[in-house]
Amino acid sequence: MALTVFSKDRPLQLDALLRSVREHLSGDFEITVLWKASNEGFLAAYGDVFGQLRGMNIRSIEESEFLKDTIEALEQTPAGSVMFLVDDILFIREFRTEWLKRFRFINAVPSTRLDSQVTYCQPHECESPVPRLKAAGYEPWRSFSWRESIGGWAMPLALDGNVFSRREVVALLKSIECKNPNSLEAAFGPYRFWFKYRKGYCLTERCIQNFALNRVQTENETFPCGEYSSEAMLEKWNQGFRLDIEKMAEIKSNSTHIVCEPVFESRRMIA
Repeated sequence: MALTVFSKDRPLQLDALLRSVREHLSGDFEITVLWKASNEGFLAAYGDVFGQLRGMNIRSIEESEFLKDTIEALEQTPAGSVMFLVDDILFIREFRTEWLKRFRFINAVPSTRLDSQVTYCQPHECESPVPRLKAAGYEPWRSFSWRESIGGWAMPLALDGNVFSRREVVALLKSIECKNPNSLEAAFGPYRFWFKYRKGYCLTERCIQNFALNRVQTENETFPCGEYSSEAMLEKWNQGFRLDIEKMAEIKSNSTHIVCEPVFESRRMIA
């Protein structure tokens, strides 16, 4: 699986995501981070992050042209599947890539962001009732219908934790225009009808959570988010702090996205 992460001006949050990957993700996967820094302060902090996590064999790409860079990164990997993530997500429990082996992505869209506790769509501030979940026949998955669902359960093309065929995604990317991750998901919209008739799969317990602590893109400015600016987060990083991923994972939510207070810990006191 190709784990492809998008990051802009959020090195502290990217650090937390990558540490959560190291903690909870196992199996056959490779990590590519496509990142962008708007000034020298963010640039230096990204250097710190990649330096401290160099043992993870992360492929780091500084963004020059978002869509072109994304296509080239995916064309250069032999992985059969791809999962996109943005940098304000954390893995909160175990996920094994071997759990994907039974899927034929031509008729299935598995999601790592959904489970039976997701009953609200925080970005759109609306109810998101759990559809009828059926035993998939292999653990830890449950099946459902994207087409018959609403809210967060009706988003087969969500680019934060759903898993797709890499080749199919590359073909779609070559047919659209976009400038960043938010516009990428919107650009995929016309293809939604291809995917909504595929069977959906969710986990018995979702393994990722989006912590909407701040906003760095200009799209979707009405979506709720926390009060910490990217500059404030950079200051915390430079003061020697990082997110406490264990305590963040303990925060409960009935949505795939949650607005909450960040929990920090000292980087200097941890070996």
